[in-house]
Amino acid sequence: MKLNAEKVLRLLNAMGTLEEIREIGTWNMINAYQQLHEYATEALHYEIANKKGGRVEEIRRKTALKFLKDSKIEMANGKNWMGNSWIVDGCQYFSDGHVAFRFAEGHHIEGLPQIVPGVDCGVPSNIGTVLNQVLSTTSEAPVTRAELEIAIATWKAEGKQREVPEIKIGKSLYNAEIILTALKVLGVNHASVKQKSWQASGHIDIEGRTTAFMPIFPTNGEVVYKMLGNGAFVCGDTKHRITGYAYPGSPSADRARENPEVVASEIIRRERHRRDILEPTKTDEANWKLLEWEDAQQLCA
Repeated sequence: MKLNAEKVLRLLNAMGTLEEIREIGTWNMINAYQQLHEYATEALHYEIANKKGGRVEEIRRKTALKFLKDSKIEMANGKNWMGNSWIVDGCQYFSDGHVAFRFAEGHHIEGLPQIVPGVDCGVPSNIGTVLNQVLSTTSEAPVTRAELEIAIATWKAEGKQREVPEIKIGKSLYNAEIILTALKVLGVNHASVKQKSWQASGHIDIEGRTTAFMPIFPTNGEVVYKMLGNGAFVCGDTKHRITGYAYPGSPSADRARENPEVVASEIIRRERHRRDILEPTKTDEANWKLLEWEDAQQLCA
């Protein structure tokens, strides 16, 4: 006899919430309630996935659940940073800080744990910026699940001499496990990685489904930036008042002409890691004068 997952969940809900069961029930009753609720929820989402897209959709969901489970990060304030999905303007997002996914309506993955950004969980405000960089990628390179699985199997057979199973795709080396996860979550067996000029960044963009793999870091304060008339690039973190400066003609300054938001994030991140104390120096004070001569453009709120 087939389990009617919806009926089981309705009966459990009629019994009360888990918190209410904890107040009146024994340990065995609480344990049975939790296990039955989890089992029925899994069964229901399995049915939904198969109705929506069959085996492919179920693999998407299972891969996404594992990805979220492995990516839970604790923030200093005690709140979880990511490790969950969230929905903004109809789009579903989730990320581990290095890989970000976004799905338009109609392509959401059902049954993922969800949070309210800014309430339950801290979410890097530059995720949208990073995902939208797909619009300005400069080259494309094909990749298949078979290639990735072979690369991972070869790496394991070699006794894991390298830290991660790398594979060359187009102009960059990538972690094959990350790209394989991306293909599974996107629900495809092959795709084109759209790349920028810097190492190991890239996007896969399929109608309604996008993933980006590049550094995505939470900011400590509002990051502002400005391109100076002499070709230099200056940026700062308004919370700690630390700054960074890229000289005219430097690789960072040249890249900032095309992607100032990304470069500003990278520079400020390096400054945070490099300094023992996050306090402004005389150099920072001079850089803030440069930023304040004219209204600086905002990167993150």
